[in-house]
Amino acid sequence: MVNGELYFDDTRDVKLVSKYVVVIGGKLQAGTAAQPYQHNAVIQLTGGATTDSYALSGLAATAIANYNATHNGTLKTVIGTNLLAAMNGGTIDLHGRTDNDCSSSQNCTTWTRLASTATAGSTTLSLQQAVTWQPGNKLVIASSTLDPAQAETVTVAARSADGKTITLTAPLTYKHTSISTCFTKASASRCVDERSEVGLLTHNIKVTGPDDTPTTHFGGQVAILAGGTLRASDIEMYNMGQQGVLGRYPLHFHIMTYPTTPGGNTNTGDASASSVTNVSLHDNFN
Repeated sequence: MVNGELYFDDTRDVKLVSKYVVVIGGKLQAGTAAQPYQHNAVIQLTGGATTDSYALSGLAATAIANYNATHNGTLKTVIGTNLLAAMNGGTIDLHGRTDNDCSSSQNCTTWTRLASTATAGSTTLSLQQAVTWQPGNKLVIASSTLDPAQAETVTVAARSADGKTITLTAPLTYKHTSISTCFTKASASRCVDERSEVGLLTHNIKVTGPDDTPTTHFGGQVAILAGGTLRASDIEMYNMGQQGVLGRYPLHFHIMTYPTTPGGNTNTGDASASSVTNVSLHDNFN
């Protein structure tokens, strides 16, 4: 539990492993929006497959109790393991490098679309926008068919000088198209952009669940509750979410509003200080 302030040291790589990281009335920080964290940081949430173990208190518990009274709800005031949470005045600040080779003054790109069709077997991607992605970075390319399984995760081998051509470490398994289909009726024309999206998955700050999540489907969870604030930018989240369990998601804001009395209409909850920007979520559950 963090009641004071816990800062990640930006002179070295850091890994924090815990069953719970709960920020109450304090701060957990790795970088700021103005000064992103430059080293590698991992928060691994690993505590076993149990759903009802951390008991909420203060505003977070009050919000849920009052929500239940107002909505005839049955939401619990316990929230399970593998948990990163902020509540009751707590703040989580996680700000990674913008995309590994990009100063804050640049307009950095974390996703774009194909500029030309990439055929199965190809080892290059032509992009609409220049990127600063680095060798070793993982990318995702969206499926160009109705089969979502034809989305592909690929690895960057090299980037052209203009940033618009990416060479891959291995050939593509599927074809990914870059077309626009247009229709005209009377004097009106409309076009459907069917260019596959290409997105950056790799970031230097990672929030992840247990190593066995791909087998158990019981991963980590980030929950922001009443009185909590999350500011996250350019981070990566994977092995998150607890499959089939209500309220146990990779990242969610949970009952942020709390009437002052059960059934009351006074909305004293506020999440306007929170933000989630350029965050990649992949290989998650629930």
